[in-house]
Amino acid sequence: IWGGGVQVGENVSAHSDTFLKKIINNIPALVGYWDKNLNNAYANDAYAEYFGKSPAQIKGHHIKDLLGPELYEKNTPYIQATLRGIPQTFEREIPLPTGGSKHTLANYIPDCVDGKVEGFFVIVTDISRIKVLEQEQKKIELKLFSSAKMSSLGEMASGIAHEINNPLAIIQGKSHQIKKYLEQGQIDIKKINIDLSK
Repeated sequence: IWGGGVQVGENVSAHSDTFLKKIINNIPALVGYWDKNLNNAYANDAYAEYFGKSPAQIKGHHIKDLLGPELYEKNTPYIQATLRGIPQTFEREIPLPTGGSKHTLANYIPDCVDGKVEGFFVIVTDISRIKVLEQEQKKIELKLFSSAKMSSLGEMASGIAHEINNPLAIIQGKSHQIKKYLEQGQIDIKKINIDLSK
């Protein structure tokens, strides 16, 4: 029995299929199924909409017809690995029909029956927002790194200034003292020599 109290039997199966299609069509991702001959057996509304078609217009067609030769060529290694039973996950920037592009994460999941691959599921998720956040994070990290560098440079400059200022203060003090002796006419060569040496 599903939510609305549907009776057991054929109605449950029909309701289950409708319910499942509703779920898949409302997933914010492109969801499709391709058989081992690379013909489409299912595409959700988002999948079909991306290619400017209806699910019925995609069903039964070869994946190359849908993707076009260039994108099909790029995806061929992933498709071949999936048909060998190895799940594939990869990122790709894909063009939008309206212009521009979006970053996606594609998952090709083998459909194995009795150890044989009968086809594969395709789930493509838009990760453009994640990519924007990653770029913003990198900018923040660069700023923090730059800030840390400037802070270290400031500390080093402060240390150098301290190391230079101490002897400079002594030199300045002794120079002032020698100048004072000379102004007062107290020329004691021995005393001036000692101060100059210091």
